Amino acid sequence: MPRTYYQDSPDQTVTSHAQKRMQGRRIDQYAINAVMQFGREVYTRGAIVLAIGRREIERWKAVGIELSAFD
Repeated sequence: MPRTYYQDSPDQTVTSHAQKRMQGRRIDQYAINAVMQFGREVYTRGAIVLAIGRREIERWKAVGIELSAFD
C-alpha cells in the first residue's frame, strides 16, 4: 500500500536549497512525489532517506504502478 502521509498538498513546500539541488540534478516535482509515496525508507545517521530502487520498481509493477522512469 502506498504511503498516504506524503500527499502533494498546497502546504507542502520545498526549501530554496532543495530547489537548487533538484535543478542541479534534474529532478522534477513528479519524481519527488513518487519517491515520497512509493520509495523505501532507510534510517541512517539520524535522517530518513527515501529511494526508489529495483525492488520497489518490481514490487509496485506487480500491482500496476510503473516506476521504472525513476531507476
